Amino acid sequence: MKKILKIILKFAIYSTIALILIGVGALGHNYIMAENEKIQGGTIRATHQESALLEIAQELGLKGIEKINFYFHTPGTGRSCDEEESGGCYFSSRRKIIIKKEALDNKESAKTLIAHEYMHDVWNVSERDKNFSYLKYLSTLMINHYAENANFREKISWYSDNNYLVPDEMFAIACANSPDEILNGQILTECNKHLDRTKFTQK
Repeated sequence: MKKILKIILKFAIYSTIALILIGVGALGHNYIMAENEKIQGGTIRATHQESALLEIAQELGLKGIEKINFYFHTPGTGRSCDEEESGGCYFSSRRKIIIKKEALDNKESAKTLIAHEYMHDVWNVSERDKNFSYLKYLSTLMINHYAENANFREKISWYSDNNYLVPDEMFAIACANSPDEILNGQILTECNKHLDRTKFTQK
């Protein structure tokens, strides 16, 4: 009986995430076209990088940060996050990482926050460059891990409870917010391609 329930649960998880992936893929197509148009006729280097945020990004060993804009959260402007977003956010438009200034009161938390938003940029750039084989690989990796690892499911339960369980969020949480013990070797390998997890604490 337990084996049957386990199979049913796994099927339900896969079915739910498959529907989400279809939706993300449909949205992603329009996004990619728009971003490619901007790239062809616009700037590909960062135009604004707050020194305090850039310093942390460099310490984390983040790749390609010369092309990422780093802003402090400024309410009422195009450089602001929603109020419910605890410490920061990411905008694919012009590749903006926005961090609330008070988040820097705790440097370890700030490192985790910047690492998390940066992993959204990694996903965004793969979409922009139409690297669909890599995104498919990452999506499959995260879906399998979600289905098989109860600790990881608990880690991202807020996102599933609020219907926001999308692969790029799962990847960001895995790389920036999850300890080694609840990740597998393949995921850790992918995370370490983009940042140095030894430079900050994952909880």
